Amino acid sequence: MSYLTDEARKKPVNWTEGYFRFVTKVDLSGGIDVYPISSSFKLKPSDPRYSAALARDVAVFIGHFMIFNHPKLNGFSGLDCFEWRFHDEPYEE
Repeated sequence: MSYLTDEARKKPVNWTEGYFRFVTKVDLSGGIDVYPISSSFKLKPSDPRYSAALARDVAVFIGHFMIFNHPKLNGFSGLDCFEWRFHDEPYEE
């Protein structure tokens, strides 16, 4: 298997899963921004269902990353080394 080039590792990723959008780079450098996908998402962070939806979508994002991106990275240090930033407003392109 060939590893990703430095340029390919830094490619922006805008990935939507369930109720949340994850904005990062292929190698997760620069952190991971997590946004609700729309302003019509009525659950508030204080609602336990919000936490359940967020936990599910983060788990799916991590699983997707570990299956499809991780094997292509040489020297990946782990998900705990990255800053996770959670936003209350939807992502604006």
